[in-house]
Amino acid sequence: MIQVTRLNGAEYWLNPHIIETIEKTPDTTITLVSGKKLVVKEPPEEVLARIIEYRKRLGIGEPVFTIPDATGTEKTGDDSAGVTSTDMPAGIVQTGQEQE
Repeated sequence: MIQVTRLNGAEYWLNPHIIETIEKTPDTTITLVSGKKLVVKEPPEEVLARIIEYRKRLGIGEPVFTIPDATGTEKTGDDSAGVTSTDMPAGIVQTGQEQE
């Protein structure tokens, strides 16, 4: 489970395996496979980083892409959720691929 914060400040634990999409609209909106939507304070990049850390703890997947953070430092992610370079939001670059 990953921890996210609702806009009212309440902390919420979420199973990342049931996330279908994460959008910034401008608040971060997480859509679950059930269709339920959650609006959280964390930016999409932070939610994704938490998912990656969670999946690493489970030993799922190998790192295959990087996520540049606000300082330009790249963080490694994993593709075990079936994410491809065409599915990734702007700013996420698949290792070995040049950003368009």
